[in-house]
Amino acid sequence: MALSACQSHAPQPVPIEPADMCGHCRMAISQKQFAAEAFDAAENVVKFDDAGCMLRWLVRQEKEAVAIYAVDYASRDWLEAKTAMYVRTKRVATPMGGGILAFAGRAQAEAAAREFGGVVKTFSELLQDKMEWNSTQSR
Repeated sequence: MALSACQSHAPQPVPIEPADMCGHCRMAISQKQFAAEAFDAAENVVKFDDAGCMLRWLVRQEKEAVAIYAVDYASRDWLEAKTAMYVRTKRVATPMGGGILAFAGRAQAEAAAREFGGVVKTFSELLQDKMEWNSTQSR
């Protein structure tokens, strides 16, 4: 797993453009409210159409990501992915079916979890879930 702390000199989020494709599944990024980005060790941006794609990409990297961002589902603003709170739900159709929504704080995430029948997770919990899922699939 490749992950490092977002540092004060970390690269800032890059706007999603109409021609942008997901760095994991190669689908067009058409719904900003589900988008995410990571910057590799060389500070190249990799954009994702779904937080699930970002998690899959992070788990497979050999080098650490220097910055990771997710879009707040409610405000559509960029958030530092590691400090955001997430809701995993089956009631919201995300581009790759991950059902992961990012929020700026726990209160917003808890309200969304009640509304959408989901579970509140931290970034670390989502990443751990993905790592465990990957390990069961490789057996």
